[in-house]
Amino acid sequence: FVVIVRAAHLLRSLEYVVPVKIGTPGVTLNLDFDTGSSDLWVWSSEIAHASRYKGHNIYDPSKSSTAKKASGSWNISYGDGSSASGNVYNETVTVGDIAIQGQAVELAEKLSASFLQDGGNDGLLGLAWPAINTVSPKPVATPVENMISKKLIDPPVFTVKLGRGDSEPGFYSF
Repeated sequence: FVVIVRAAHLLRSLEYVVPVKIGTPGVTLNLDFDTGSSDLWVWSSEIAHASRYKGHNIYDPSKSSTAKKASGSWNISYGDGSSASGNVYNETVTVGDIAIQGQAVELAEKLSASFLQDGGNDGLLGLAWPAINTVSPKPVATPVENMISKKLIDPPVFTVKLGRGDSEPGFYSF
C-alpha cells in the first residue's frame, strides 16, 4: 500500500508528515516519519495543559476501547537538542490500510520547548532499526518491525519518495 506524504511548512524548515490513525475509534495524528529513530511517540492527554497548544491533534487513551497501559517509560533526545518523554500504551495503529494491533505507542508527557512551539506534527514514527528504541526497561517493536513479523506487508520493505513541498507530493510505500 502507499501512504501520501504532506509537507508542513515550519518557521524555517520543511517537514513531511503522514496521517496515522491511533485507537478505536481512531484519532488521526499527523506524524513525522523519521528514518533516524525507532520510537513511535505522540502528543497526548498526558501533557500538562495539552489543549492550550493549538495546531495539534491529541491522543487520549481513555477515549479508546483498545488502549492498554504497558509497563515502561521512554525518553528520547535528538541531535538538534529537542527531547520528549512519557509512558507507554499498547494500541491499534493504522498506517494507510494496515492496522497494527498491539503496537506500542509512546505517549508524550513532557516535550522540549522546540516541540511545544512546533505546529507541524503530532509526534514521530521512527522507521529505524528497533535496537535504538528508547523504551525502558525493554525496547519495543517498531511499527515496521510489527508489520513484518505479523506478515502485514510482503515483501518486508518500504520505500520513500519525498516531494518538493505542496507542488510535488511524496509517498511511503510498504
